[in-house]
Amino acid sequence: MSKSGTILLGLLPLAASGQYLELFTEAEANAGLGGDAFATPFFDTAATSGSTVYSFVRGLPSVGAGITAYDAGTGQFSVVATPGQIGAATGGGSIGVKYGFTVVDGGSTLRYLDFFGNAIYDTEIATGTTTQVSSTTDPITSNTIFRGDGSGFAYDSGNDRILSISSAGAFTELLNSTDLAALTGDDRISGSLGLSGDTLYIGSSQTDDLFFWDLSLGSGGTVFSSVSIDALSDDTDGSIGFGDIFAAPDGLVYFYESDSDAVFSFDPGNPDGSLAVVLDEAALNGGPGSDRVSEFFWLDGELGWADDADGAYVVPEPGLAALALGAAGFVLVIRRRRRRA
Repeated sequence: MSKSGTILLGLLPLAASGQYLELFTEAEANAGLGGDAFATPFFDTAATSGSTVYSFVRGLPSVGAGITAYDAGTGQFSVVATPGQIGAATGGGSIGVKYGFTVVDGGSTLRYLDFFGNAIYDTEIATGTTTQVSSTTDPITSNTIFRGDGSGFAYDSGNDRILSISSAGAFTELLNSTDLAALTGDDRISGSLGLSGDTLYIGSSQTDDLFFWDLSLGSGGTVFSSVSIDALSDDTDGSIGFGDIFAAPDGLVYFYESDSDAVFSFDPGNPDGSLAVVLDEAALNGGPGSDRVSEFFWLDGELGWADDADGAYVVPEPGLAALALGAAGFVLVIRRRRRRA
């Protein structure tokens, strides 16, 4: 047994086996709400702090949302915020959260943007108390990202611009429509945003390229073209779809490419010399989840992700593999051991 509660059956190289583990399913995250669990749940997104995975679960159709906490050490769920607590701040009804669900203020608060209502909310982890931080009349998409101090960036699809968000929740324009067109060749951003230090990454599914904007210098350029990404992919049609872009504590930036259904990584200090495939479509489909990655997170030194409407998963570090390949080539998936109450 490893200290994280993972049953070890073999020591297969990570890259060779494409292995990953299931932490929990959508149904389990919803059940963590106890008596407030939704009849028809939708697992929207997840965020982490240390050994804890926070899940944002909403009901379908528009019946509110709740937040649960999963302790990866014990395998137990607890309630962070009930649908009643979140509904008291949002007015009830529909709420949608995807990218940008983030632990802020030193681990005490969850901050997120409701892209249905164009409003930012804070939920205190200790009490579940939820408050609206700010709102805007601009139509903000799910392409939102927050730093640990609560500041961040968002895409305004009504005016085709990227907005800067202060720690207090104030929206100001960072890049207008003309700026975006000059940088990417198109002022529409249908991909996603990522942030590594003072570098804002812009994944454009319109132009099929990954761009950067240096927040200190006020200038930017191209990180990768579709040619570079396609060269490592099994889907070489020139079409690139950018999912989540995630700067991890290991110094690498990870992104999900939805056309080839693969997870890529690169070193921001040497992008061209480090672009690599972490998990390809076959590896993703060979595990307990699907070939979709919604939002990445970092759990106890390991890369993980949420697959909305499905569950949460983690890639164990090399040498701590919890999968074994059978003689027929099948993959045996061993989940992190969870002690039930």
